This record gives sequence, structure tokens and C-alpha cells, in this order.
Amino acid sequence: MDAEPVRAAIYTRVSTEDQAKEGFSLDAQLDKLRAYCKARDWIVADKYIDDGYSGRNVKRPAYNRMMSEMDRWDLLLVIKMDRIHRNSKNFMLMMEELKKIKKNSFQCQNLLIHQLQWVDL
Repeated sequence: MDAEPVRAAIYTRVSTEDQAKEGFSLDAQLDKLRAYCKARDWIVADKYIDDGYSGRNVKRPAYNRMMSEMDRWDLLLVIKMDRIHRNSKNFMLMMEELKKIKKNSFQCQNLLIHQLQWVDL
């Protein structure tokens, strides 16, 4: 019996036109994340794209939709952690929420991937 395929939520964000020009364009992020999913035989459950929103707060439509649709995906994939949060408190709150429902978060950059390990302090 085959295992169920992993369903990945892809999150991308740029807040400024300068970021888009520096290689962090939404299309560049999506291309890399899609390729990574394909290489791992993961299914892209959905793409969550915030164009022109700061990562310093959670007032982002795609981010909020993604967090409300956690039952639709198994893991969260971002190109760099600063694409999802630039505020450490909000990052930790998100990680706690993901931990409660046993979701994983992955960072994909330069074809390397890092799984966040849960450490209880």
C-alpha cells in the first residue's frame, strides 16, 4: 500500500519592488518551491501569495487564508524564513500553532532544506 502523498502549502511574499528585483520575485520563489516539491514527489496543495505586504505583522490576506486552511496541507514550504515572518514573536506564535496540530515547516533555499526540530525548553 502506497503512502499518502505529502501536501505542501507554498507561501511566497514580497513587500517591495526592490525585493522583487533582488531575486526574490514572486515568480522566482514559486518556481523554486514548485521544483522542490516536484523533486520530493510532494503535491502542491495550494499557493499562498502576498504581494506588497510586510512580514512584520500577520495582516496579510494569503497568510491568514493559509493558516485557516491548515487541514488542506501537511507542511508549509517557504524559500526563506523571512518570507513568512520578520517578527520573531509572530514566528514563534505560528510555530506553536503548527506544533499543536503536528504540522511541519520547511525552508528551501539554494536547493537545501532544513526541517525545524521541536525543542521544549
